[in-house]
Amino acid sequence: MASAFKSSVSMLEKELAALITENKIQARIDSHNKILYARHADQR
Repeated sequence: MASAFKSSVSMLEKELAALITENKIQARIDSHNKILYARHADQR
């Protein structure tokens, strides 16, 4: 994913962490496995 944005993994992780902190995206980061988990609202 980092290569798609022409960025390093660490820089992308920092940018995503900032977006999560600012509540601009609902997600969490698994730093150990380098996976982004998006949170979806239950549509029921």
